[in-house]
Amino acid sequence: ANGQQFSCSLPNSNAGDDNMQEFIYAYTPGEKKNSEKVKLTFVHPFSLVCFQLGSGSIRMTVNSIELGNIYLNGTFSTGQTSTADNGIGSWSFTGGKETYTATIGKRIPNDVNYNTIFGGPFVMVPQDLSSVSLTLKYEREEAGAENATETKIVNSLITTEIPKWEPGKRYIYTLSHGDNNEEIYFNVKVVDWDVVDYKNEIDVE
Repeated sequence: ANGQQFSCSLPNSNAGDDNMQEFIYAYTPGEKKNSEKVKLTFVHPFSLVCFQLGSGSIRMTVNSIELGNIYLNGTFSTGQTSTADNGIGSWSFTGGKETYTATIGKRIPNDVNYNTIFGGPFVMVPQDLSSVSLTLKYEREEAGAENATETKIVNSLITTEIPKWEPGKRYIYTLSHGDNNEEIYFNVKVVDWDVVDYKNEIDVE
């Protein structure tokens, strides 16, 4: 009744990202090979999350990013809908919410330019964002003062336009924290995480 299923347990940090492999799947029930080829539509069951800094965020060294109150474990069910008809399954969660910590260690714009991805891409379980928080830990040069480590917390990543992460979508968060900003502001762009000719192109460092 639930179609095909798989379970995952994602890591709580980006320490092993070099060894991680995301996958695509195709589910087309009831197909038989006759004289024609069986056509399969491949889709991504996970979401992809990236971070970049806006041009106003000056003299900053980003130490780490923390995503709090997120699910890292779950079970995915394809359901009865065929992915050949652009259908996609759904997630259920196992275990409690955790914190994902990404070590960055990059100075902006010396190491990575403005409006360029410095954090990610991170593979995430699609989920509602109402309780997901962002903590940015960084060092910043202040006039007449030595570098000081600061922490800024965005209470929630949820927006009216993006209330949740969906399967097969890529989310790019642009953070802005200029000289006069006591808070960090952000906007988010969402694009399809396309599968084209069995190859997936992602901007990486």
